[in-house]
Amino acid sequence: MRIYWIIWMCVDFIDESRKKGSVLVHCFAGVSRSASISTAYLMRTEHLSQEDALGSLRQSCEFVCPNDGFLDQLKMYEEMGFKVDRASPVYKSFRLKVLGESYHRGDKIDSSKFGADPGLPSEVASGVKTAQMGGKTGTPAFRCKKC
Repeated sequence: MRIYWIIWMCVDFIDESRKKGSVLVHCFAGVSRSASISTAYLMRTEHLSQEDALGSLRQSCEFVCPNDGFLDQLKMYEEMGFKVDRASPVYKSFRLKVLGESYHRGDKIDSSKFGADPGLPSEVASGVKTAQMGGKTGTPAFRCKKC
């Protein structure tokens, strides 16, 4: 499960709801997903690192244990300044990793997942010409369409 796509909505919801009273953040087991969202909330509102926010949460509830995938996504959230920035190279790298994992599992990846990188010259992005870098000719670069 990718929580990164919904972190900002959850954190905003918690923030707005706390103005009206208490908020319960809970998932099926109360160990990983809810802990990850609560950690993200602490990270953004208290400007804490992922490790410090999780440590703070464990002072209240010692059995929380976000899975490794969620921890990676929280680290990315921290690296991007506690916001979801789809233009960030960190985010693009993450999306490419997710796409690679899907490919490695043998999942069908349709062409709608790919598109030209708007950061590249149009002739390179269209695949008509090859990229010229430092006088060397390379192959066209691709990125996932979500980025």
